[in-house]
Amino acid sequence: MTTTLTAGRTPASTRAMLNKVPEITIWFWIIKILCTTVGESFADWINMTLGVGLENTSLPVADLTVLREITHDSLDKLTAGDQAGATARITDLETTWDDDHPKLEPLDGKAWTFLDGQIDTVLSAMRASHKDKAAEQTALTALLTSLGSS
Repeated sequence: MTTTLTAGRTPASTRAMLNKVPEITIWFWIIKILCTTVGESFADWINMTLGVGLENTSLPVADLTVLREITHDSLDKLTAGDQAGATARITDLETTWDDDHPKLEPLDGKAWTFLDGQIDTVLSAMRASHKDKAAEQTALTALLTSLGSS
Protein backbone atom coordinates (compact mmCIF):
# COMPACT_ATOMS: atom_id res chain seq x y z
CA MET A 1 0.00 0.00 0.00
CA THR A 2 1.36 3.37 -0.98
CA THR A 3 0.49 6.57 0.88
CA THR A 4 0.92 9.88 -0.91
CA LEU A 5 1.73 12.88 1.26
CA THR A 6 0.95 16.35 0.01
CA ALA A 7 2.37 19.56 1.44
CA GLY A 8 3.75 17.78 4.50
CA ARG A 9 0.37 16.48 5.67
CA THR A 10 0.13 13.08 7.17
CA PRO A 11 -2.93 10.89 6.68
CA ALA A 12 -3.74 11.37 10.38
CA SER A 13 -3.76 15.19 10.10
CA THR A 14 -5.93 15.03 6.99
CA ARG A 15 -8.37 12.78 8.84
CA ALA A 16 -8.42 15.19 11.79
CA MET A 17 -9.14 18.11 9.48
CA LEU A 18 -12.00 16.27 7.77
CA ASN A 19 -13.50 15.37 11.14
CA LYS A 20 -14.11 19.11 11.66
CA VAL A 21 -16.35 19.43 8.58
CA PRO A 22 -19.61 18.62 10.45
CA GLU A 23 -18.65 21.07 13.20
CA ILE A 24 -17.96 23.81 10.65
CA THR A 25 -21.26 23.08 8.89
CA ILE A 26 -23.21 23.34 12.14
CA TRP A 27 -21.55 26.65 13.04
CA PHE A 28 -22.22 27.98 9.54
CA TRP A 29 -25.98 27.35 9.88
CA ILE A 30 -26.12 28.76 13.42
CA ILE A 31 -24.42 31.98 12.28
CA LYS A 32 -26.57 32.18 9.12
CA ILE A 33 -29.82 31.82 11.09
CA LEU A 34 -28.73 34.37 13.69
CA CYS A 35 -27.68 36.89 11.04
CA THR A 36 -30.92 36.49 9.11
CA THR A 37 -33.06 36.83 12.22
CA VAL A 38 -31.15 39.83 13.55
CA GLY A 39 -31.10 41.44 10.11
CA GLU A 40 -34.85 41.09 9.63
CA SER A 41 -35.54 42.29 13.16
CA PHE A 42 -33.30 45.32 12.65
CA ALA A 43 -35.01 46.10 9.33
CA ASP A 44 -38.41 45.90 11.05
CA TRP A 45 -37.16 48.20 13.82
CA ILE A 46 -35.94 50.75 11.25
CA ASN A 47 -39.26 50.51 9.43
CA MET A 48 -41.34 51.10 12.56
CA THR A 49 -39.08 53.51 14.46
CA LEU A 50 -37.90 55.73 11.64
CA GLY A 51 -41.12 55.56 9.66
CA VAL A 52 -39.40 54.06 6.65
CA GLY A 53 -42.19 52.09 5.07
CA LEU A 54 -45.17 52.41 2.82
CA GLU A 55 -47.18 54.96 4.78
CA ASN A 56 -46.21 57.72 2.36
CA THR A 57 -46.39 55.67 -0.81
CA SER A 58 -47.95 56.97 -3.97
CA LEU A 59 -48.98 53.52 -5.16
CA PRO A 60 -52.70 53.35 -6.03
CA VAL A 61 -54.81 52.01 -3.18
CA ALA A 62 -56.96 50.00 -5.60
CA ASP A 63 -53.93 48.06 -6.84
CA LEU A 64 -52.76 47.39 -3.30
CA THR A 65 -56.27 46.24 -2.35
CA VAL A 66 -56.18 43.45 -4.93
CA LEU A 67 -52.75 42.34 -3.69
CA ARG A 68 -53.95 42.54 -0.09
CA GLU A 69 -57.03 40.39 -0.84
CA ILE A 70 -54.93 37.70 -2.52
CA THR A 71 -52.40 37.72 0.34
CA HIS A 72 -55.17 37.55 2.95
CA ASP A 73 -56.84 34.69 1.08
CA SER A 74 -53.50 32.82 0.96
CA LEU A 75 -53.00 33.28 4.70
CA ASP A 76 -56.55 32.07 5.40
CA LYS A 77 -56.00 28.94 3.29
CA LEU A 78 -52.66 28.26 4.98
CA THR A 79 -54.17 28.69 8.45
CA ALA A 80 -56.99 26.30 7.51
CA GLY A 81 -54.43 23.68 6.49
CA ASP A 82 -54.93 24.05 2.73
CA GLN A 83 -51.26 24.25 1.71
CA ALA A 84 -52.00 23.49 -1.95
CA GLY A 85 -54.69 26.18 -2.10
CA ALA A 86 -52.43 28.72 -0.41
CA THR A 87 -49.59 27.96 -2.80
CA ALA A 88 -51.91 28.24 -5.81
CA ARG A 89 -53.18 31.58 -4.53
CA ILE A 90 -49.59 32.80 -4.17
CA THR A 91 -49.15 32.16 -7.89
CA ASP A 92 -52.08 34.57 -8.40
CA LEU A 93 -50.22 37.11 -6.26
CA GLU A 94 -47.07 36.72 -8.34
CA THR A 95 -48.99 37.06 -11.61
CA THR A 96 -50.89 40.15 -10.44
CA TRP A 97 -47.69 41.76 -9.13
CA ASP A 98 -45.82 41.06 -12.37
CA ASP A 99 -48.72 42.36 -14.48
CA ASP A 100 -48.87 45.59 -12.43
CA HIS A 101 -45.09 46.10 -12.43
CA PRO A 102 -44.91 48.47 -15.43
CA LYS A 103 -47.60 50.68 -13.87
CA LEU A 104 -46.55 50.62 -10.19
CA GLU A 105 -42.76 50.89 -10.24
CA PRO A 106 -42.64 54.28 -12.00
CA LEU A 107 -45.12 55.73 -9.46
CA ASP A 108 -42.95 54.98 -6.42
CA GLY A 109 -39.79 52.99 -7.08
CA LYS A 110 -38.81 52.83 -3.41
CA ALA A 111 -42.18 51.41 -2.31
CA TRP A 112 -42.25 49.05 -5.27
CA THR A 113 -38.77 47.70 -4.43
CA PHE A 114 -39.73 47.23 -0.78
CA LEU A 115 -42.91 45.33 -1.66
CA ASP A 116 -41.11 43.33 -4.34
CA GLY A 117 -38.65 42.10 -1.71
CA GLN A 118 -41.46 41.11 0.63
CA ILE A 119 -43.32 39.30 -2.14
CA ASP A 120 -40.10 37.45 -3.04
CA THR A 121 -39.83 36.38 0.62
CA VAL A 122 -43.42 35.09 0.55
CA LEU A 123 -42.85 33.23 -2.72
CA SER A 124 -39.67 31.62 -1.37
CA ALA A 125 -41.35 30.56 1.86
CA MET A 126 -44.42 29.15 0.12
CA ARG A 127 -42.41 27.28 -2.51
CA ALA A 128 -39.70 25.92 -0.23
CA SER A 129 -39.06 22.20 -0.59
CA HIS A 130 -39.32 21.79 3.19
CA LYS A 131 -42.52 23.51 4.29
CA ASP A 132 -42.29 25.72 7.37
CA LYS A 133 -45.81 26.92 8.20
CA ALA A 134 -44.52 29.45 10.74
CA ALA A 135 -42.15 31.03 8.19
CA GLU A 136 -44.94 31.11 5.61
CA GLN A 137 -47.36 32.77 8.04
CA THR A 138 -44.70 35.27 9.15
CA ALA A 139 -43.92 36.26 5.55
CA LEU A 140 -47.61 36.59 4.63
CA THR A 141 -48.40 38.61 7.77
CA ALA A 142 -45.47 40.97 7.14
CA LEU A 143 -46.66 41.52 3.57
CA LEU A 144 -50.22 42.17 4.75
CA THR A 145 -48.91 44.73 7.23
CA SER A 146 -46.95 46.51 4.50
CA LEU A 147 -49.95 46.47 2.19
CA GLY A 148 -51.99 48.11 4.95
CA SER A 149 -54.10 45.16 6.02
CA SER A 150 -57.61 46.09 7.00
